[in-house]
Amino acid sequence: MVRHAVLPALALLPVLLLGACGDNMAEQHEYADPQAPAVVVLDPLPPGTVPIGALDRAAALANPPEAMDLQRGRERYGIYCAACHGLTGHGDGPVARRGFPPPASFHAEEHRDLPLREIVTVITEGRGPMPAYADRIAAEDRWRIAAYLKALQYSQAVPAEALPPEDRERLPRP
Repeated sequence: MVRHAVLPALALLPVLLLGACGDNMAEQHEYADPQAPAVVVLDPLPPGTVPIGALDRAAALANPPEAMDLQRGRERYGIYCAACHGLTGHGDGPVARRGFPPPASFHAEEHRDLPLREIVTVITEGRGPMPAYADRIAAEDRWRIAAYLKALQYSQAVPAEALPPEDRERLPRP
């Protein structure tokens, strides 16, 4: 007997479910720009406080290591930077070749004269889509990467007169 009462209720189930469907999408709240990122407003720091890690970052920027090991800088550059910036610093790394916006070339006029401290600051704090590397790269290695980058810039723009005669002989003739 219970069986006969359940069958009509099951038959009415699709009607009840379909009745719940309506034009609710038209009644939902709309945003002006659904592609715009959400903006998070943080409360300002109370007076007299310092963000966690700020003193360490400031100390790292203030004290370059006494010895700039370019080999270690090259190694760290290859690990952390070359994926986007490319091995020669032209902004043509594998990440950029696969559709990510390419970073500016280190060999562009506006980047050639950057002081080491500014390069270390960018590595430490990030810029644009580049993340901050303060928590991933030791402060001394950030300085070494910056020194290697300056050597890389020089290697791509060294005047022919500065080369030894045997190297000048190997240059292609114009």
